[in-house]
Amino acid sequence: MLSSGLLIASLKSNVLMSEEMQNVHIKSKIEGVMLTVPSKQEILGYMKQTMENEHLGLYLDPDLIAQLNVEHFELTKAGQIQFSHADGTHDDELWALALAVYATRTPDTSWMSEGAGVPHNW
Repeated sequence: MLSSGLLIASLKSNVLMSEEMQNVHIKSKIEGVMLTVPSKQEILGYMKQTMENEHLGLYLDPDLIAQLNVEHFELTKAGQIQFSHADGTHDDELWALALAVYATRTPDTSWMSEGAGVPHNW
C-alpha cells in the first residue's frame, strides 16, 4: 500500500481519484498536484534549494543531466517563472525527479494539533 506521495492528474481525474480513494477507504498522505505555472515554480524551486543545500545526490544519467541543462525558463509579465523545453527534447525525467524531491518536503502542520487529525509522528 502506498502510504505517501504525490498524485499528478488533470482537474477532472484528480477529483475522480480523490472520490475513488474515499470510496475504498484509502487513508494515506497522498497529495494531488496540479502542474500549473505557480506550482511548477514551487516544485523546481524546492528541488533547486535541495540541490544547493547538498541534500540531493544524482546518478550521472546522461538523459537526466541533459534535461536538467536544457530546461528553459522565462519570467512572465505576471512575475511568474514559466518553464519549457526546446522542440525535439523532453523533460519527463526532470519532472519525475523534481516531483520525487518535492514529495520529501515536510508539510507545515504547525497550525494544527494532534487532535485535529495530525498523526503524532509528523
